Formats: sequence, structure tokens, C-alpha cells
Amino acid sequence: MRNITKIICAMMFLMCTSVFAEPKININTASKRMLMKMNGISESIAKEIIAYRRNRGQIRSIYELKDISGIGPKRLETLKLHSIL
Repeated sequence: MRNITKIICAMMFLMCTSVFAEPKININTASKRMLMKMNGISESIAKEIIAYRRNRGQIRSIYELKDISGIGPKRLETLKLHSIL
């Protein structure tokens, strides 16, 4: 009986965390407003990302974002978690 209770609790936890998880934002199509919804992305960085896309085309690797002013290793790690390409 204890094992069943543990399994049910684990399943409920997984269901709750997936329901409340933030949706990932597509870096290549997001507007300035959408980019700013990501943790650590200010208006100026959002503008830089959009300018980068406009000048260089579609971002193919999350690591390209390191070339943008204001995006260092810590912010890049956050972007990896909250964005898609």
C-alpha cells in the first residue's frame, strides 16, 4: 500500500509541474514583448536579439546568442531553459 501511495504522489507531482511549466519561446519568431517575458531579458536585450535576427537571419544555435551584447554565460543558460529555435 505504501508503494502505491508513493507512486500516486510522484505521478501527481509530475502532472502538476508539467501543467504549470512555462511554455518555451521561439527566439526566431518572438516579438520584443514575448522575448521580455523570459527571465533576464530586458527591453534593450530583446531589441538586440531582434536586430541580430534582422541582420544575420535565423538563429541556428542557441550559442549564437553569446554574440549579442548583454548575453553572457549565465543569461545564456537561462535562455537555454526557456527558449527554442
